[in-house]
Amino acid sequence: MNKIQKTGLLLAFSAPLLYSLFNAGFKILSRDLSPLGFLWIRGLVGMVLAGSLALATRSRPARRHLGILGLAGLSSALSTACVTTAITAIPLYQAIVILYLYPALSVILGFLVNGERIGSLEALGLAVAFAGCALLVWPDRAAAGPGLGWAHLAAFLGSLLFALPCVLIRRLGDDNDGLWPFFSYSLFSVLSAWPLAASFGVGLAPASVSLLALGAGLAVFGSLGQLTTYAALRYLPAFKVGVIGSLEVLGGALASRLVFDEPLTARALAGGALILYAAFGFRRGEKA
Repeated sequence: MNKIQKTGLLLAFSAPLLYSLFNAGFKILSRDLSPLGFLWIRGLVGMVLAGSLALATRSRPARRHLGILGLAGLSSALSTACVTTAITAIPLYQAIVILYLYPALSVILGFLVNGERIGSLEALGLAVAFAGCALLVWPDRAAAGPGLGWAHLAAFLGSLLFALPCVLIRRLGDDNDGLWPFFSYSLFSVLSAWPLAASFGVGLAPASVSLLALGAGLAVFGSLGQLTTYAALRYLPAFKVGVIGSLEVLGGALASRLVFDEPLTARALAGGALILYAAFGFRRGEKA
């Protein structure tokens, strides 16, 4: 394994840990803070973080990539709005599982947009990850059915909207350090929060300064998770980043059980084992 591969894997494995902390925290804060309000706070925190890193590294976006950055940023921001809304209405692990359909969606979009193809072992890794996620969505309550509702559809839309920018960011090639896609995401999070809040009659401002501070602190974890995901796309195709990122599903399931006392059964544990195998057992199209 060369240095480039190791860098991509380090970034890809960092993201699900950061996202798991972020998702559990948001589930708690969502009782007092609207998803769109949090989208606004997260965007502000992200802009400060991205701006500071840009000044420190003297980084500038390439003008030829502004269109890709803008579309990727808007799509990512709307994805966050969809997924965080879903998290408030359905079990945490279900929302995260549906979000992690994006590796499969990115295979389709990656072929259409970038001409990327996957091998048989890579396809197997993707299928194993999806099977593990499916077991976590339906944990020993098959008789009741999946109970799909508007929140599940919102999570699916969020998945599609997350797959698109991941595929687009791959087009940046060596110009992608994750910073400017992340800045674009943060900027559009701020800009889109206002019209979305007005459309749905939802307030953006938190009820107290302490809630604002908690939201800002939590946003740091989400921001770093987003940044490392985008940076990993310089080294790895979107579906590979997604398969590794499916560890977030396992983290969400554990948080659902330990923090929120939501169900985690033997079938769910089997799904978690498959996710672990998919994340660690398939690298660069070869078994680990």
